[in-house]
Amino acid sequence: ARQAAVLTLLYRRDQIWHLVLTLRPEHLPDHPGQVSFPGGALETGEAAEQGALRELDEELGVGGDCIELVGRLSPIYVFNSNFEVQPVVGVLEGAPLFRPNAGEVAEVIEIPVPALLQCPPQRTRWRVKTSAYFVAPTIYWKQRRVWGATLLVLGELLEVLRETLGKTVSPGIARR
Repeated sequence: ARQAAVLTLLYRRDQIWHLVLTLRPEHLPDHPGQVSFPGGALETGEAAEQGALRELDEELGVGGDCIELVGRLSPIYVFNSNFEVQPVVGVLEGAPLFRPNAGEVAEVIEIPVPALLQCPPQRTRWRVKTSAYFVAPTIYWKQRRVWGATLLVLGELLEVLRETLGKTVSPGIARR
């Protein structure tokens, strides 16, 4: 498998913790039109943390010098693109200024963490081929479908947050 990393960036906007996702443009060869975390293939000799920060800068124009890396989540194998993806968790105290690279990002999606904690997945069915269907857990945020590897990473991140912060998370509790 090709090695890749994504950054699950948590940051405060208006005193509420948020998470950033991106909508991938339709022209990209891997996962076009899908919602994802900032990230991509690792360069030779690059650690997951370095790659995740590099990709954040390339995709969203956010430098990694102010981001505190706090750990990793479970790696995920994405069979349809043959990537083993290492999610890296980063925290930024203030809200970043996103300057998306139009070649890599069609839309920046900011989601408040408390809203995510209240957003249960639902089962969605898609037609893959004329006679084949695919059913997978999905959440929707403002008409954007989050599923697949992104939802798996998000699910683990939310579970870690629930365990760390308790069952009820309010904007005041979500502090490092």
